[in-house]
Amino acid sequence: SKWEESPKEKEGSIPLFRIIRKGLSKFFDVSPNVLNGKGKFDNLHHYTLTPLKEALNKNQGIEVYFTRKANGENAQVSYSKEFNSWIAASKNVSIMIRKEDDLNKYSGQRYEYAIEIGRIWLKLINELEEKFPGRIQQIKNVM
Repeated sequence: SKWEESPKEKEGSIPLFRIIRKGLSKFFDVSPNVLNGKGKFDNLHHYTLTPLKEALNKNQGIEVYFTRKANGENAQVSYSKEFNSWIAASKNVSIMIRKEDDLNKYSGQRYEYAIEIGRIWLKLINELEEKFPGRIQQIKNVM
């Protein structure tokens, strides 16, 4: 196994699964008629817009993130406390990493973008740790 420190499954037990990557909720193409209550409000719009409408009706704030991606790819990074690993991801591929050497566990064109994202992330957090010791733990705690 690549991850010796990962939790082990007990013989005869139900396999252990964890969601370790979840993207941001997205806005889809929404007709102004739907927003004004005059158009069809399908399940996709309901899932996307209902929490926003509820927050606004309660005078609560909402956060909207504008993201950019080049060449059809985007970079996502999360942290798994259970596996003590960073999850570096492109649009369709995720890898688990703790240190630079872990990047060598992945090969092939499929992992190309995720490896590059992981390499850049590890460089950034190493630089951050040098400048602000202890800050990485704070980042892990919120991720």
